[in-house]
Amino acid sequence: RLGGMFGFSEPNHISKNLTLRSQAGEQPLKGVAVIGGIFGEKIGNGNQTVDGENIKVENLHVLAESGDSQVIMGGIVGKLSLAHLRELHVVAKVENLRSVAVMGGVAGEAHHSLLFQVEVQPEIRSTAKVNDTIIGGVVGKLSSENINSQIDLGQYIPFYRGIYKAVVSTGSTIRVDGLNQLGNLFLGGVVGKNESASLYFTESFSTLTVNGLKRATVGGLVGENKGIIVQSIASDTIQAGTSNVYRIGGLVGSTVGGEIHYAATHAASGGKIVIGSAITSPSLDPSTVVGGLLGEGDTTLVTNSYAELPIELTCNNKENTIYVGAFAGLLGDRNLGNGEMKRVYAKGTVMASGQAGIYVGGFAGPIVTGK
Repeated sequence: RLGGMFGFSEPNHISKNLTLRSQAGEQPLKGVAVIGGIFGEKIGNGNQTVDGENIKVENLHVLAESGDSQVIMGGIVGKLSLAHLRELHVVAKVENLRSVAVMGGVAGEAHHSLLFQVEVQPEIRSTAKVNDTIIGGVVGKLSSENINSQIDLGQYIPFYRGIYKAVVSTGSTIRVDGLNQLGNLFLGGVVGKNESASLYFTESFSTLTVNGLKRATVGGLVGENKGIIVQSIASDTIQAGTSNVYRIGGLVGSTVGGEIHYAATHAASGGKIVIGSAITSPSLDPSTVVGGLLGEGDTTLVTNSYAELPIELTCNNKENTIYVGAFAGLLGDRNLGNGEMKRVYAKGTVMASGQAGIYVGGFAGPIVTGK
């Protein structure tokens, strides 16, 4: 474990009022396994205790050197578990040269933890050569042991494990380049993969760019969601090309189960979704699924949400099947059971052209099953 201040921090170590500031021309923080701007790994007390408060990283460059094994890295912490961190501020470049990574502007992985009051402006760069690379503007992989596990912070509402009041600010950029369509990617403006955790009051204003992947699952807020999203906004620009399979959503690339309430994608800041041609590989037929709020959705409850991001899609591959909707690209395809939508709408424009099967809807492409 490598940290700019602490390689490893145990549960009884409470950190407050820390600032790590890098000057122009200084060498990056380099590592190969678990890397964080402040902590390599932090384990908290797993209760109501604040394990870290008022932590700042300014102008730091965190770099994973080239190699084949996985790296877990973040602007503040590589791996975080059972911890409550609040008042986090990050301006950092987080760069990966290894074949596969889990990366975040704040944390690479955060398990059964709470991040509260987060402001981040990351510049994230990564390769994605094999297996699954997971990247988020705040956290790469977010998980919880129990989605209903509460933390009492003495306020008028309970808190759940996950992220509250996080802003990924204008000027944030994430770029991922694959190699010969061999690697898979889960990318979100806030979280790459949300596995049974919660996001409340989160916002993203990033530019996300991906190319050369086998499967690209990308969302303005969350790449793949299996948790809960409440009162959150994405106004990202998403650009994707030269990959086999796309699952792209203005808010969420792919959602299976979970819930989404009072969420939206906005175009006022210039956000839009621009998708290029898919690539055919010998072992994988191409497909493109794009939606203004959701790329693909199954068994998810969505209420009081809307999409207004414009979509532009141009594909010259005669073997590619395309599903595009102003709200959702594809609903119910996995036949896992019923999802439900209440008080939702779309008002973004859709411009799509393809050479083979193309399904376009003012709300959704196809709805295969469910209600």
